[in-house]
Amino acid sequence: MSFSAALKTEILENKQLRARFKKAQAYGLFLFAKSFSEDSVSMATENAEILKLYVSFLKDFLGQPAGVITGEKLQNGKTVYTARLDRADDRRKLIDVFGQAGIINQGLLKANGHVCAFLSGAYLACGGITDPEKSYHIEFVVKDEALCGELKAVLDSCLPGAKITRRRGAFVVYGKEYAYIEDLLTLMGAPKSCLAMIDVEMMKHVRNNANRATNCETANIDKMVDAARSQIEDIGLVLEHLGSESLPEDLREIAKLRLENPYMSLKELGGLVPPGLSRSGAYHRLSRISRLAEGIRAR
Repeated sequence: MSFSAALKTEILENKQLRARFKKAQAYGLFLFAKSFSEDSVSMATENAEILKLYVSFLKDFLGQPAGVITGEKLQNGKTVYTARLDRADDRRKLIDVFGQAGIINQGLLKANGHVCAFLSGAYLACGGITDPEKSYHIEFVVKDEALCGELKAVLDSCLPGAKITRRRGAFVVYGKEYAYIEDLLTLMGAPKSCLAMIDVEMMKHVRNNANRATNCETANIDKMVDAARSQIEDIGLVLEHLGSESLPEDLREIAKLRLENPYMSLKELGGLVPPGLSRSGAYHRLSRISRLAEGIRAR
């Protein structure tokens, strides 16, 4: 499975986010699908599971029986799955539920959780990401220029740094910075993909350091990478199940620094903690997080 497909699968499988903010995620999926207006409400995707979610959302917010027409066709050698609302009254009812078509209804994005779910829905509809082994690039492809600008504004409200370009008649909101993409994946409810990307970046950095420092022993590099990877996995598990607010300030601080600096030694990591923390102090704090993670695994 490609990195892009794995990311969409993780978003689809995040039932906790969907259960809490279903309307916001559905809104993102509807608004950035093929069309969302009184004249046409439709979706076209190469991912059968995304179409299944789209149809499920239509029925959730319209009730049964909704006039949903589904199909599939072969396009450029690939199967494209389609769905559309056939009845005008269904289209009007759906737009009444979510607000005016063609613009983002800010009233539905009441809190961070709603924004996260909305962005995850938008990504399922029109998003894409390159394999981090090759390059760092994430994007949302939008047909309407005004809607593209509004999507960028939503992103900037919680994660500044996105840019806009035009490509073959469409408008693209994109990010190319490693740290930006890492934060966006977390924001959209995809911590596993975020950790996979951190792992790739960490290995890249270690390989580059190994090439520059020819006298560095391979065994020491492997040990450092394995230890850091284990720490990052433990942090990800604790944040996913308990949330950052469950951690005391000293542990939140060392967890944030480790995620931001996955390739640093414990000594270097401790040096970033004001007014300075010893190697053993950094190790002790990370060990406390690891014990929390072990408790989660045991349960």
